[in-house]
Amino acid sequence: MLPIHGSLNTVRENFARQFVPDRDGYVYRRRQRGEAFRVTAAERDRFVADFDRGVGRLFWGGLVTLIAVMAVFEIWPTILPPDWQARHEVIVAVGASIAFLIIWWRLSSAPDRALERRVPMAGALDAAARRRVNFAGLPWAVLIFGAVLTLGMIAQAFDQPGPTDWTYVVGGAIGFAFFVLLGAIKWRITRS
Repeated sequence: MLPIHGSLNTVRENFARQFVPDRDGYVYRRRQRGEAFRVTAAERDRFVADFDRGVGRLFWGGLVTLIAVMAVFEIWPTILPPDWQARHEVIVAVGASIAFLIIWWRLSSAPDRALERRVPMAGALDAAARRRVNFAGLPWAVLIFGAVLTLGMIAQAFDQPGPTDWTYVVGGAIGFAFFVLLGAIKWRITRS
């Protein structure tokens, strides 16, 4: 569950969706398809509140930190050894990516670590149920945006002066077919 949805609210909703109401509490399934663990309403609220607070800090704190570090390396490039000075952008990008993934993993797996000693009340969902959950959670907007973007790539390739770059045309056609196929699968699975 990486935050690729373009909105912190969507990321927060996706995390909270892992907790399904059940009688007097909730059932937690990692990514809505893992083993089922019963949790109380208070536990669920704490997990969701911690995640909401953490993901906000990760985004805004990460953005400010990244800008500050890049500014420091631009203003005082001699902080780094001479061999590294020309590659400071790559160093910052790799370091920021590693830090982001570690913090993201800690945030998103907090319920798993807290519940690891509990006995699950049910096993993980089978392949067909996982597909239903995955496609039900895939927003139509993502599929439509992807299809439009790939069509734009094709149009841009034909609009350039000179010979047509067929790599963009073929790549765009493959991407468009992929998004259309995903849309057809989502439509078929969510209708049944």
